[in-house]
Amino acid sequence: MNIPSQVLEFQKEVSRLQRRVEHLELELELELLGHKVDKPTFPFLQLPREIRNQIYLCALMRASYVNLSSQYMGIHRPPTPAIYLVNRQLSAEANEILYSRNIIHFDDRHDIHDCRETIGTTSKSHIRSISIWFDYPTIEQCQRDGV
Repeated sequence: MNIPSQVLEFQKEVSRLQRRVEHLELELELELLGHKVDKPTFPFLQLPREIRNQIYLCALMRASYVNLSSQYMGIHRPPTPAIYLVNRQLSAEANEILYSRNIIHFDDRHDIHDCRETIGTTSKSHIRSISIWFDYPTIEQCQRDGV
């Protein structure tokens, strides 16, 4: 490639970038005036399921666990990322990942039975790993309480 052709390619690229800047400036001006600018949406559902699952994992994996104890659920609901609000298919796919790939935690064994009402039968069927914390009293507590 000789120098004149490189200059021509450079000029074409500069021209393309100038048009893009003008377009972005127009979009910004319209948005500032209160006009909604529709932008093309990403075709997420056209991605293979394996790739979508990797995205769900990044969005829904917890460092420790998902707490479904009744005392916790009275204050907090199960995690509801925005991906659940897009449509039913994404919600179902994300739900499967959330409950099958995280450790589901209960503070009390009775909460296990209550979780069906909290998260539903379908979500419950995805659970693969749970943790339960039991609060055993110490000997001193038993003696103090007369047990």
